[in-house]
Amino acid sequence: MTLLLAILGYVVSISLVLYLVSIPDWSVLLGFGGAEFMVLAACVVGTFVCLVFMALRWRFALLPRVDATVHFRDTYLGYLKGYFYNIILPGSIGGDVFRIQVSRELYRLTVKQGTLIVLVERSLGAVALMLFLAVGLLMSSPLNFLPVVPSWVIIFVAVSGTVAALAAMNHFLPWTMPQLVGLYAISWLGQGLDLLVAVILLLWFVDGTSPAWILVAVPLAFVITMVPISLGGLGIREAVLVGVLSLYGVAVEEATLVALLIYLVKVMVALLGYAIVAVVPFSAGNQSSLVKITDSSDKSAS
Repeated sequence: MTLLLAILGYVVSISLVLYLVSIPDWSVLLGFGGAEFMVLAACVVGTFVCLVFMALRWRFALLPRVDATVHFRDTYLGYLKGYFYNIILPGSIGGDVFRIQVSRELYRLTVKQGTLIVLVERSLGAVALMLFLAVGLLMSSPLNFLPVVPSWVIIFVAVSGTVAALAAMNHFLPWTMPQLVGLYAISWLGQGLDLLVAVILLLWFVDGTSPAWILVAVPLAFVITMVPISLGGLGIREAVLVGVLSLYGVAVEEATLVALLIYLVKVMVALLGYAIVAVVPFSAGNQSSLVKITDSSDKSAS
């Protein structure tokens, strides 16, 4: 079954990417100058900073659950390697599986405990992303296929949904409300920076656009890519972005170019992050366990 899902993921991603790549007028790349490459470089740096917040969230989620010292360097390196697996493996949970393994090897957590921590992180990230979606809906004109919803309804659903999600986690999970609020705040900052990268690419390469469109498109794409039917969400994510942006009036060619540039930034970060993990050691007390983790993970990825 795992092999079939992997094959399906590759087929879906390759098919969608081939179709999307055929849409833009790639001759526009010939007009790229130093400014455009500086924008792409800034977006790569921004994504690395975004992962700083994600690594901090993982660290603070781990602290109440482990007795050992949790070094930020270890969580950041773990997130970099996990980000790489999210790109190359089907679905968007390859990095989560890797980080669960890191939790087990470095901090002696059980698979259940490691999975619970990752689930809390994912849930808080999704809740933060849905708040941005609400902001995007408030800032943008309604999409034609959606009914007009009063602003107060959007605000009420966003705020009450956030409070309800935090209350439910506090009731069922072993984290206090202050801890959950702190983790949520870090999630919000990290997701916001990730969205800012996409906003910069949209505003720079397409005239007359609004940041709100990204705030609507990216959360919807995130939900779709949680279904493990593609290679790290590749193809599915870009198709959703193109679809939503085109509904706001962006030409399909321009929307596709922006979606592929967003993915290009992610690939560059994944490859650079993998290289960083290969040369930067984990904390002294964790290096032996790290070798075991990376060796086994690389074998499973291949």
